[in-house]
Amino acid sequence: MKSKIISLYRVNDYFHVRVKRLSINILYSIFLISLSFCNVENPQSKNNRRNFSIFTYLVNNPIPPNQNIVTTQVGSMNLTHTNPRAVLLDNGKVLVVGDGAEIFDSTSLNYSVIPNRTLIRNSHTVTKLQDGRILILGGLSTVEIYDSSTSTFSNTGSMIQVIRTTHTATLLANGKVLVTGGYQTNSSSSLLSAELYDPTTGIFTSTGNMNYARRTHNATLLTDGTVLISGGFDSLGKRITIAEIYNPSTGLFTALPNSACQNTNRNTAVLLPNKNVFIADNGSPKILQTFNISSNNCSTLQISMRGIGSFSVNSLKDGRVLLVGGFANGDSIKELNVYDSNTNTLNFLGNMRVTRDFPLATTLQDGRVLINGRYSTDDSKITEIYTP
Repeated sequence: MKSKIISLYRVNDYFHVRVKRLSINILYSIFLISLSFCNVENPQSKNNRRNFSIFTYLVNNPIPPNQNIVTTQVGSMNLTHTNPRAVLLDNGKVLVVGDGAEIFDSTSLNYSVIPNRTLIRNSHTVTKLQDGRILILGGLSTVEIYDSSTSTFSNTGSMIQVIRTTHTATLLANGKVLVTGGYQTNSSSSLLSAELYDPTTGIFTSTGNMNYARRTHNATLLTDGTVLISGGFDSLGKRITIAEIYNPSTGLFTALPNSACQNTNRNTAVLLPNKNVFIADNGSPKILQTFNISSNNCSTLQISMRGIGSFSVNSLKDGRVLLVGGFANGDSIKELNVYDSNTNTLNFLGNMRVTRDFPLATTLQDGRVLINGRYSTDDSKITEIYTP
């Protein structure tokens, strides 16, 4: 039986936040109680010099509730996932895979656990194939296919690199899936290798190696059918700033020496309506970039992130990019921000109900965004929906 290892850093963070909030609440309560017995001048009018009770003022002018909440809380997940992935199915539902699997129904707004599946995956990928089935790989030696028409999982062919984590899996225009980099769980070495999965045969085959061994990088399908590989870390934990392009017709990767692209987390790069790529480096120094397909390099956007990192990135139906949650000043945050490539601006939209860093964000068929999971300082099962 495999034992589940829980990070002590997360436990320490959890109790740190709880103690901090409890202390603030106690001090605030003492402050209000002391004010209730005091009389001061009425601040509402310079001409009204009579004294009044602060307690009476607060009752008549209550402190407003937390403003700018722009999400709606819906049904909670049934399972406590350590590091889940989510994907939109053709039927409009959302599959969540992590410590087990469950389905979110966008009509009833509730989750249901998929029975008879107890596998625990970490740092895996979920990729929708052209026929609507879902390819699930990484973290374990087994590779699975989920079929939403039968609500069942089945094993498919094994990868050549038997176990990968923090890799990428990208659906190509020809229907195959490109799997790149990552590392094996029994080794700290980043991987150079890449392979292709063919859904028609269920077999993995080798393709050209990358020029740089990478993990926690990004892979973005471009409009011409090639794939941009950007960012990540090498085997020594050093950032990789040189991007490369994979060409499916040749099976080769071409390095772009002057690209200067950097990102340290997966799933932080998305294709923009102008065919360029938005790349967020939400580690350090926390910058936003765009990869220009004409010049083959990245340029840093002159936008302050205010120290926010560890957020998730998701494309909206209108082409804008939603930045969800994050971590700043020692705490997870509730913020939703949006980047608009037309105006090259980042705007604050409002707050979620729950603080989250590296949450899951999935755009539904109607354009709403399902937000759930990952590292939440309150309750990782709580689910919210943002309506643009």
